[in-house]
Amino acid sequence: MTDKPEYNIFHFSYCLSKEKRDFVGPIRRCGISFRSVEHFRWFRGSIVSFCLFLIYILLVHVWSMSIEWQKAMCVLLGIYHLFISFLAIIVTDWGKNNGPIFSVDCIWFNALMASVYACFFLSTCYV
Repeated sequence: MTDKPEYNIFHFSYCLSKEKRDFVGPIRRCGISFRSVEHFRWFRGSIVSFCLFLIYILLVHVWSMSIEWQKAMCVLLGIYHLFISFLAIIVTDWGKNNGPIFSVDCIWFNALMASVYACFFLSTCYV
């Protein structure tokens, strides 16, 4: 065995502890300040998945494909972001305890993304 303990990113104390990781601190990318590298990675992944979703919507309308797949994608991505938002609420105790993985920013950003996907879903219901 090694002296270095294993860290589980889903364990709450790991998510809040700055000492257990090499915490770089705030970083600035594309004119936006992020609390940590993990926040930047999550933001980048969310924006890339949203752009791919927009391309998918465009292809659905160009090729006149079934809109049911678009609804399913809205539901899946919306539930995913809503789950992360609720997880951030639990881990940070409503934003009172910010860490390198979860923070109050995770709550509002993921809730915002979930509401964007919900708006897309509702717009497909009336087409």
